[in-house]
Amino acid sequence: MRKSTKLAFAAAAVAVGFIAIGSTSASTASNTVPNSVAGFGEGTVTGATVTAIHYVTDTADPSKLDSVVFDSSTDITGTTVTMTLKDGSLAIIGSPYACSYTPYAAGATTITCLTADLPATANLGATDLTVVNS
Repeated sequence: MRKSTKLAFAAAAVAVGFIAIGSTSASTASNTVPNSVAGFGEGTVTGATVTAIHYVTDTADPSKLDSVVFDSSTDITGTTVTMTLKDGSLAIIGSPYACSYTPYAAGATTITCLTADLPATANLGATDLTVVNS
């Protein structure tokens, strides 16, 4: 009788252990997130018209790009201009390059973007120009 009592007690302890494990694994954590707005607004989007692009190679090594010059017929006064270069698979080359521009006169402005790291011209696949109101 003792043997069966010990066995029953051990079986009961194991069963209680499984119940405890089962009830803990069924518990889930939760997060309380307050109502909020992630982003909202509106604005007018217009384009800057580029009439020509000139790729200027480095004088010491013509396989490297020294700058890109854009001719534009849009008045971009008061804007910030950056250029991004991409390779043939459209992966970005380097960092966006800061650009400068001439004052708008006679319906034209010239935008110049210097490439301090002199990327190889053979790698170029696309040139992106971004003009943003400052």
